[in-house]
Amino acid sequence: MANERFTLRTWIMMFVGFAVAILLVMGLTALWKRNFREMAIFWAAGAILAGAFYRGRLALLATVVFGFIIVNAGFTAIFHPTLVGISLTLLCGIGFIVFLRMAVRKRSGLAPDDWQKIFERQ
Repeated sequence: MANERFTLRTWIMMFVGFAVAILLVMGLTALWKRNFREMAIFWAAGAILAGAFYRGRLALLATVVFGFIIVNAGFTAIFHPTLVGISLTLLCGIGFIVFLRMAVRKRSGLAPDDWQKIFERQ
C-alpha cells in the first residue's frame, strides 16, 4: 500500500534532487582541492538540473538536498566527529527545517494524504 503512494513524478523529482546534491558536494570537493574547472562543471551541471526540474520550487529542492546530505553525512559526523562534519550536519538540519516550513507554508491547505502535490506544478 505504501508503494502506491509514490508516483513516477515523485521518484524522478527525488532522484534528480539527489543528483543535484551529489553534484554540489562534488563541486565543493573540487573547490577544496583547488580544481576550479571541475568545480565549475559540477556546479553548472547541478544548476542546469535544478533549473530544468525545480524551477519555482526552491524550497522543495533545498529540502531534498539537505535531507540527502543529512542522511549521508550525519552518521559520519557521529562516528568520525570533526568540526566540519558536525557543523555541516547541524547547518543542514537547520536548513532542512527552514525550507520545510517554507514548503508547508506555501501549500498550507494540504491534507497529510496529499503530500505529493508538493512535487506537482503550481
